[in-house]
Amino acid sequence: MYYCQIIMLKKFTYNFLFLYLLLLQIRSMSQSDPAFSQFYASSIYLNPAIAGLEHRFAITGIHRSQQVLGNGERNSNPTSGTSYNTQSLAIIIPWHGSKDEEAPQRGGFGINVYHAGAGNTMNTLGFSFGGAYNLKFGSSVPQNFTFGLQGGILQRNIDPNSLRLGSGYDGSGGFNASSSTDELIKSNQKMSKIMPDIMAGVLYYYNAGRNVYAPGISFYLGLVAGHLNAPNQSPFAGKTDKLSTTLKFHSGIEIHIAKKINMSPNVFWIKSGSNTAFTLGTTLTYLIPDHDEYFKPTRLVFGYSYRFADAMIFQFGFGSKYYGLGFSYDFYTNDFKKSLSGLTGNAYEISFKTTLHISKKSKKSSKFHTPLM
Repeated sequence: MYYCQIIMLKKFTYNFLFLYLLLLQIRSMSQSDPAFSQFYASSIYLNPAIAGLEHRFAITGIHRSQQVLGNGERNSNPTSGTSYNTQSLAIIIPWHGSKDEEAPQRGGFGINVYHAGAGNTMNTLGFSFGGAYNLKFGSSVPQNFTFGLQGGILQRNIDPNSLRLGSGYDGSGGFNASSSTDELIKSNQKMSKIMPDIMAGVLYYYNAGRNVYAPGISFYLGLVAGHLNAPNQSPFAGKTDKLSTTLKFHSGIEIHIAKKINMSPNVFWIKSGSNTAFTLGTTLTYLIPDHDEYFKPTRLVFGYSYRFADAMIFQFGFGSKYYGLGFSYDFYTNDFKKSLSGLTGNAYEISFKTTLHISKKSKKSSKFHTPLM
């Protein structure tokens, strides 16, 4: 009997700690923006200025899944197996000086839809529309500043019924939401909040659209500010809980280091609320002779990144001037979180991009290829 009580107490402790940290993670999500390891593949979700760099009609998408896995006694936890999923889909329409795709590009317009959710507990839906304008300069080497602005709405849905913690949890494993001191859980009802959202970004590009098969260097640097209007995300009437401004910095350089190889070091920094992440990495692109076949690839991409104090990221991709596919896997390195909560942190991402109406005049170049998976 005593042994059974010890086992029950151990299970309760594991489940309580698991759910407590899950709630912290969910509330952290409410104060921060989901970020992709393949940040460069997330298009205008990363920076609205990218709408001005896609030379042709483009569709991009990315999916991220981060698992919450139980083990041992925690397999009895009904929340075990939940995953944090984030998806983004963007459509970009270029703005040229005329109907000719080879005419000077003035900018572009973009539509983005994204979703982020942790099971049924919290889900965020976003829709935005924006535009970008290119300011070109430089005679010997083409350069441009691109300015982007994006506006839309966010809808946050919360279902506290799946949370079982706080003072409503008694020692025998019973739960009474009405006796909890946590306002969110005490409400015991589904909530929804719709709010406006504004994001702005700028991107400098050196040697934009160069021939990636020829010797040379291209470089980009982007700055982004999200939630500029500080929307109120509180689902409770009469209360204020403003979304913090999200700041992003992303940069990369592409160098033709050998006849068939390009190297692309890159960096990404994001600050959202009290959360900050810094990622440093590089990719190697193996170039395959150019051709006009749709499915046959013209490049293979291999990459490695490190998100400091968080994860090692391995990447692989392939594509052509018509499409791009990318896959990445995050190996979580924070053993403390892993051991306490069962949040392995291991995550995978799949990204794709396709462009339409490619002309023969620019077979060997792309407007945004630093790097492109």
